[in-house]
Amino acid sequence: MPGGIAGRTLEESFAASGPERPAVFETKYREHVAYGARTSETKYVRHLYPANREVFFDLRRDPGERRSHDPEASSRARALKQAVEASVGPSAFHHRLRVDGDADYELRLRTTGWIEAVDRTGLAKKERADVVDGGHVLALSLRPEPGRPRRVEFLTRPHGVPLWIDGARGGRRLRLAEIRVAAEGLRARALPFLVPEVKLWRARSLPPGRPRRGSRSGSSLPTPAAATRRSTGRPARA
Repeated sequence: MPGGIAGRTLEESFAASGPERPAVFETKYREHVAYGARTSETKYVRHLYPANREVFFDLRRDPGERRSHDPEASSRARALKQAVEASVGPSAFHHRLRVDGDADYELRLRTTGWIEAVDRTGLAKKERADVVDGGHVLALSLRPEPGRPRRVEFLTRPHGVPLWIDGARGGRRLRLAEIRVAAEGLRARALPFLVPEVKLWRARSLPPGRPRRGSRSGSSLPTPAAATRRSTGRPARA
């Protein structure tokens, strides 16, 4: 949460007296993901998907928010950006990547948000799982062995932010046939592969007339490799 709020009573936080603190917000509606912060005089918004852009408004001169200014050119915009980026929470679901087979993999998992809390348990000394590019990319160098798949688990922030998977297997680019989605094992349609959202994937994959249940779902790359967004879901098998 923004500085100056933690440890204060709700009455004091919502009181009209005292110094103004920015109000932060994040939103996820269908495929639209954004977060922002505002005061009585300024407003900053970062759109993460489907567009990836920033807007900043001077509410004193432009209360109708008709003209956006460059956020990097304003110290007030940078302050709001810093406050909200420290406040947005992680996704409600973990991502789990499973890589099978006996080939070398160089994978890049990219998001417009941030990748955090990477669990590298079980990786060999020469294998790597590095968060780079300001937290937006998870770069993986993995060398699984027959019967010994590699697994990497992590979180993205904020909730609902998109995640794309691309990379190479054995020195050549991944193929669509090497990617699976959820426990149903359905194939990806394009590269980079956009990991589907849990609710959207369940809606697409359920047979007609079958009710939606729970939040188990995911996306995967097959016995060459697998990736899953899940709460309790499991990667598909070829």
